[in-house]
Amino acid sequence: MWAAAREKVEPLLRKSPLGKHLGPHSVEEWVYALLMLGVAVLIDFVGTLSYVVPGIGDLADVIWAPISAVLVKVLYGSTLLAACNFVEELLPGLDFIPTATIAWANKYRDFASRIIACAKDLQKKQS
Repeated sequence: MWAAAREKVEPLLRKSPLGKHLGPHSVEEWVYALLMLGVAVLIDFVGTLSYVVPGIGDLADVIWAPISAVLVKVLYGSTLLAACNFVEELLPGLDFIPTATIAWANKYRDFASRIIACAKDLQKKQS
């Protein structure tokens, strides 16, 4: 199943703006890294939802803080960033910090730097 999907995804990925920045990584590694980025963004998004419903935000943060900290630890392997995520979720006014996305960038440094290089290339083309 993965082989058939790879045959469809690889040419699209190589033709995309990211194509020349793929480096030594396989398509599978890129798909996994991008999936983990999506998970990180989702964790951060759920953490900011406490701003949406006034009054229950603090309760939501108390419930979400340990859950998000465990997710960050398990998915990205950093106890320090998991602890930072826990504190960030508990303290009022800090929900805007994308701690899970920072944890992703820490674990997937090479992928993150290649994505940034791609974004810079796209920005140059637009200006």
